[in-house]
Amino acid sequence: GELIPWPQLGENAVAGIDVYAIRSPIPEAVVVPSPVAATDERQVLQRVVRARTWRELVNIVDDPSHRVVFQDIGSPNGEVTGIRWSGRHHADVVMAGHGAAVVGLRTSFLLGWQASQNAVDLPVVRLGGKHLGAIVADVGAGPVHFVYALPGSVWRRALGLIGVLLWLAAWLIERRNWSGHRHAARCKLSSP
Repeated sequence: GELIPWPQLGENAVAGIDVYAIRSPIPEAVVVPSPVAATDERQVLQRVVRARTWRELVNIVDDPSHRVVFQDIGSPNGEVTGIRWSGRHHADVVMAGHGAAVVGLRTSFLLGWQASQNAVDLPVVRLGGKHLGAIVADVGAGPVHFVYALPGSVWRRALGLIGVLLWLAAWLIERRNWSGHRHAARCKLSSP
């Protein structure tokens, strides 16, 4: 596969924006062949633009949340033998082999993804500037379980918004009831 320019966008083209496509599709799950850590967004973008195959693309590993300290993983000795989706946001990647590796899943990297292997939390990383990955100590130690859960801050905001909406609804109901009482009081005063 090679990196090719997207067909001409005509009137919809935006100056300064290039769109590319990789001819060969990225596998649904993969043991990253030769992971290389990128230190910032600029480096990720430069490497993505230079990538010509899906292998070169998924080799680009970074951590946008800056929680992972990268160490040289070397060339992993493993392969994906299966993937089981038990829900829209739950996947188990089964592998064979041994040694440390980065395991990738062809789904969008978002804060909130978690990974574990044998109930041990794994560092979650981004592959190719877009896809989800996890760093494992040994690919042969068991399946990697990926699960997505909304980050706590999103839950707090959602609950706060619900609280504000409930308060607003209660205030509107009370206001309507209060104006109804005033109208009823005026009617009683003016009747003969």
